Order: sequence, then structure tokens, then C-alpha cells
Amino acid sequence: MNKLTTIIFDFDGVTVNTEDTFAGFDCKLINTYLEKANLPPTLKPSDVRQLAGIPGADKLIKIGMLLDKDMTPYIEDYTAERNEKRKTLFADCKIPLCKNIEVLLKKLGKQHSALATNKIKEKLNRDLEYMGHKDIYDIIITCDPPMRRKPEPDIILEAMKRLKAIPEECAYIGDNPSDMIAAKAAKVTPIGFVTKELNNKHKRAQLLKDAGAMLIIDDFEDLIPYIK
Repeated sequence: MNKLTTIIFDFDGVTVNTEDTFAGFDCKLINTYLEKANLPPTLKPSDVRQLAGIPGADKLIKIGMLLDKDMTPYIEDYTAERNEKRKTLFADCKIPLCKNIEVLLKKLGKQHSALATNKIKEKLNRDLEYMGHKDIYDIIITCDPPMRRKPEPDIILEAMKRLKAIPEECAYIGDNPSDMIAAKAAKVTPIGFVTKELNNKHKRAQLLKDAGAMLIIDDFEDLIPYIK
């Protein structure tokens, strides 16, 4: 792998360890709608965790498909309720930064690091404010129109432009296959991040490798030797 001067980071599950909180939140709400559809509300957070990175409505549809049930009649109500409850999801949660990311960011310097996320600006700003992490990056790219969601490379390319990054010396770090696909499309090094706490850590790592990850890490200090 090339030595790196610049790294662009995903947000949920990479910069901050939010995925368990999201899984519990979505599990509880989806179970409510499974009951409304006369299905057993037996979904577990670990089941939802497999769908990290997928929009909320798509999760409900995918779970319905697995249960051979069309959940589209419930999408409008589910989306409205989820959006309203989502606003204060992190108000009372202390969400930590992922392991040793501050060490890596200090090594890189703010002029060589950025955040690029599928979140829209409104949601990201609210989450950062609740979490107390709003000053961690100077350059933040969100997925507001006309930006397209990953696996399209738009947000990574925009971050590279702002950073004046050289593709061969730049990496994108994400925790989902779509992140790796987007990184490859942007011609930067795809690096997978998998938290140590994840139950199916090895399965997730393999999915990231299959999508093109050149390296899998669970601690950001592991990248220090690769920094130019």
C-alpha cells in the first residue's frame, strides 16, 4: 500500500461509534411496525446491525422481504416517525470517538484530513452538536444535493478537491462495502474499519475485503506506519 499524506473519513461507525445506538433504535421501531403488519416482533439489534449504512426506509423494506411481507404500505408512517425520533437520538447518549482516531488526526494535521459522509448537513450538524465533536474536522462534505450517496464517489472527490489531495497518496476509510466501492471509484486507497466490539467482526471484514479494501483496521494507530 502507498504511503499516505491525506485521509478522508466516513462518520458513523468510523469517526464515532454510533452503530450500536442506531441498531437498537431501528430495531425497536421496526419491531413496532412488524407488529402492525401482524408479524412477530422478534428482530434483534444484531440483525439490524447487518444493514448499517442503508437508509431507514430501505431497512424496513429489506427486513420485510426477508419475512416475505410487503412493508411498503407502512413506509410513510414509519419514515415520519423515524425522522421525528431521530432528531433527538443522540441527545442523551455519550458517543465516543473510535479508537485512537485523535492520535491519527494529530499525526495528519487538519490540512490533510476531512470528513465525507452520506448524512445531510442538517442531521450531521445536529449529531455533532449533541456529541460534542463538532470541531474535529475543518473540512466536512455532506450528501446534500447535488451530491449522490455512496457508492457514488461524489463526496470523496469533493473532499479531495478541497484538500488538494493527490489520489495516490489519499485514502478513504469506511465500514461498509459501499465505502470501498466509492473509494475505488475516486481512485483513492480503500481502507476498512471494523470496531472490535462488533459481534460478526470477521464477517464484516471479509465483506469489506471483497468490496476492495486494501487494509482492515480496528485501531487508528495501526495506520501511523503508513503516513508519509
